[in-house]
Amino acid sequence: MLKEYGVAFVDGNRPPLKIFKVPGGGLMFKQYLLSESVVDTDAFVSVQKMKNHAFMGVTLCMKNLFGLPPMEPYGRSRGYYHHIMRLSYVLVDLARLAQPA
Repeated sequence: MLKEYGVAFVDGNRPPLKIFKVPGGGLMFKQYLLSESVVDTDAFVSVQKMKNHAFMGVTLCMKNLFGLPPMEPYGRSRGYYHHIMRLSYVLVDLARLAQPA
């Protein structure tokens, strides 16, 4: 189906990866290692699903962004970003980078 519409499949855990600075400096981190295609794109669509988190409450499509940073061996473990004190800030930073619609 992707080929039919001329859309490339991107595995965000594999290179090419690039360090992107968060506009405004970031709430948790000033920069993130992400797939180049996440930020260097014309449009980023995140389909909203009713999601929630015990600490954050309803997150809707922002929780989808949690999967953007690559996992090991190129990036960090998911547990690092999912820490109760980091998640709410990391999600805002990722939304600033990806700017989903």
